[in-house]
Amino acid sequence: MLVESFARLARTDDGTRLRLVGDGPQRAAIAAQAERLGVADRVDLVGAVAPERMPEELARMDLAVAPYPQLPDFYFSPLKLYEYLAAGLPVVASDIGPVGEVLDGGHLGVLVTPGDMTELAAALAGLRSDAALRAELGDLGRRAAVSRHDWSLVVSRILTTVPVRPPSLADDLLGRSA
Repeated sequence: MLVESFARLARTDDGTRLRLVGDGPQRAAIAAQAERLGVADRVDLVGAVAPERMPEELARMDLAVAPYPQLPDFYFSPLKLYEYLAAGLPVVASDIGPVGEVLDGGHLGVLVTPGDMTELAAALAGLRSDAALRAELGDLGRRAAVSRHDWSLVVSRILTTVPVRPPSLADDLLGRSA
């Protein structure tokens, strides 16, 4: 879906490139699709990247895309979305699962219908052509990520909401404290 939407955008935007970071079983199919659609020279398949290199990769991007599919029993962690937001990138993502909540109903990014290539291409084109909107969404997303989703804050919330386990009989017998 992403390569098809990118190909639609590329027809009217000569300066755009698609950079895919990560690896998996679909890599060859993605490369073949880019070739078939005539955009292989504008699609960079970076492959797997060490976690410590991700900030460098994200800094090279103007925006981030998370086109999650609408599949039965499909679960994903929205961690990538938090990474994009923390990096100050405007995000276009499928409105599925927890994505709408992470992007605050579309206030922190652009939500699109899962599987709708035309809508995804239009969202990408809209952000590509509006530097002010990209900057605004990037700034709002970064501030939200830092103020709500920083790991130290998450751990603190967990520690204050999870009850402390009372000592058990075994702890008492063994002379351990809980």
